[in-house]
Order: sequence, then structure tokens, then C-alpha cells
Amino acid sequence: MFRKHNFSCLLPIPQNKTQLVRGRGLSLETATFHSLIIIMRKKLIPFIAFTVFYLISNGQGLIFEPNEFAKREKIDATRAELPQSISLKKFTPILYPQFGNTCVAHSFAVARTILLAKAVNWTDKTKITSLSFSPYYIYYRSKDDDDIGCANGLRIETAAKDVLNNGFAPLVNVEYPSYYPFAKEALCIEKNSTSYPPTMTEDEVAARKFKIDEIYRVSSIRDLKTALAAGMPTVACLFTPASFMKAKGDLWIPQLTDKPDKSIGHALLAIGYNDAKYGGAIELMNSWGDAWGNSGFIWVKYKDYLKWFVAGYAFYDDAQLKGNIDAPSISSKTVISKNTMKVKRGNGKYSSSFNNSQFIKAFVSK
Repeated sequence: MFRKHNFSCLLPIPQNKTQLVRGRGLSLETATFHSLIIIMRKKLIPFIAFTVFYLISNGQGLIFEPNEFAKREKIDATRAELPQSISLKKFTPILYPQFGNTCVAHSFAVARTILLAKAVNWTDKTKITSLSFSPYYIYYRSKDDDDIGCANGLRIETAAKDVLNNGFAPLVNVEYPSYYPFAKEALCIEKNSTSYPPTMTEDEVAARKFKIDEIYRVSSIRDLKTALAAGMPTVACLFTPASFMKAKGDLWIPQLTDKPDKSIGHALLAIGYNDAKYGGAIELMNSWGDAWGNSGFIWVKYKDYLKWFVAGYAFYDDAQLKGNIDAPSISSKTVISKNTMKVKRGNGKYSSSFNNSQFIKAFVSK
């Protein structure tokens, strides 16, 4: 028997009782530049107006497994009238680029941060950033054994199951103060993603305090709008075409020459929608630095989202936190250098520039 959640109280407009029923899930990942990619079109699944490709491979950022996809539980799109627009942007932390092929772990960590910021109603970006969660904790626990240097990416279903069962470790428990984004040294390189700092037991205890209730499959624009209207940041997945890789400005406009690059699967966050903007569009938060899109964010028209995006994972937590939360802070005796870093991803093929001065401020004792 499926467990059901009532989300009618979370939607910002009066409506009849609605439920999100867990159904079957969708995941996606792609291969490293050194991996063999095998595309299987043995079964086509309609995602409204586009096709889901099955990919069996090691991934640059995502690894897709159709059998696991079939088991994931689905959001039940509300029949009630939805708001014309919704935005979770005010709950987003300071953006910093992913390191290596960690887009799944990075997007999961930021989604959890948004959920917590919304629960405590924090809209100050510096304070929200202090609540950030660790991508490396997620990556290390879910990676394949032969993955060195965060090169292969993650099986998104494996990562989803682990965070649901075990939670999210705060960034201040894992990367702080010696590793990226606080310093130039990255755990993916320092530990080769083959080992973990000697704090796993303590981090597991901390992570359990930040478990969430469910991660729902999102399979249409209506599903996605239902999730966002209920306050659920949604991890969106696509095979990345060339124009998306180098997108600039407020709106991504796919080119006629674009083709989905089966070697570049990517996960990022859907944080809002607007029926009136660009004829109807989804707002995305990426992990490629603030030189991409419009300071790291971009809008995608509904029709282009349907064509290019093949999976959605809506993060839900029904915990009603009350009172204030003290933001984590570093010891005044700890000195962290401000750096402008060149952060590499895609096995070094791509890079982003990141100045950590504003990020550090969120963790410095006042």
C-alpha cells in the first residue's frame, strides 16, 4: 500500500484536498569522456512531447538505470488551480560551481539547503549559505568502487535512496575549513574520491538530523508546477546540447543545430515557473558558476523543457520546524584565505571561475 501525503496546505492558494502519490521514478546519467556509452532505445516512454533515452554506462554526471526508474514513486499532479507563478529563488544559497562530475550530488545538496531555508523562512542569502550541505558526503557514499577523482558521476537512484535513508551532512561538517569551496584543495582530488576524512561516524550522526520524507518523480510540466507550488525544489535532468553548455543571458534558446549530447548528462535545479514569462517558462539554477546563464540562473520555455529535459526529482520534507536555528560559524581563530579558483568539471574539459570571498562570509564568526 502506497503512503500518501496531503499537500493542499502547502499550496499558496485555497483548494480542495490534493495528494501527491508515490509512483514510479525516473533517473538519468551519462558517461565520462573515457567511458563506453551504450544507448538503448528498446522502449520509448512519453514525457508529454518527448522521448526518454535509456542509457547504460558510467556517467559524467548522471547514470541512468531503467529498471530502477520503473520503481520510483510518482507525484500526483493536483487538479486544483495552480498559481500563475512560483519562485523558490529567495531560498537559494550563494552559488558555487560543482567540482568534477558531481552535478547529482551538488544539486541534491542545494535542494536540501533550499528546503531547510524555506522551513525556517530564511531569505538572507548569507544566512542560507551557512545551512549548505555537503556534495562530497553524498558523492562518496553513492559512487562506484572504481571511481577515482569524482570522474564517473553517480547513479541518481542510488544517491536518492541513500539520502532518503541516511540524510544530508552539513557542508561545515565535511568540507570546512580545508577543502573546496573553502580552499583550493578539493576532496575529490585530495582523497581521490577513494577515501573520506576521519569524521564519517560523526557526519552520519549529523546527517540523520536532516533526512527528508520523499523524492518524487516528476514527468510533466503539470507535475513540475505542482511540486514547485508545494515548495519542492526539483532536480531536473537532461542530455546537454551545445547551446546549453555555453548559454548566456536570461533565456536559453536552443539552436536548430542542437542535438542531445549523450556523453554529457546533467542534473540541475528547477526552482520556479511563470506562465506569463516567455509564454510560460521554468527557472533553473545551475552548478557551472555565475558566468553561465544569468549569474548561474536561466529560464527555459515550457516547450523546450519538454523537448530536452527527461527526468525530474521533487524533494519533499513535511517537517515543520519552529523557532530559530543558529547558523554554523567557524572559530575566530581559523583563518580561511580568499581565493579566486579555477574549478574543473567534465574530467577537466570545462572549467568555471569562483571567488570564494562572499561564500566564506557565511561561515565567519561575527
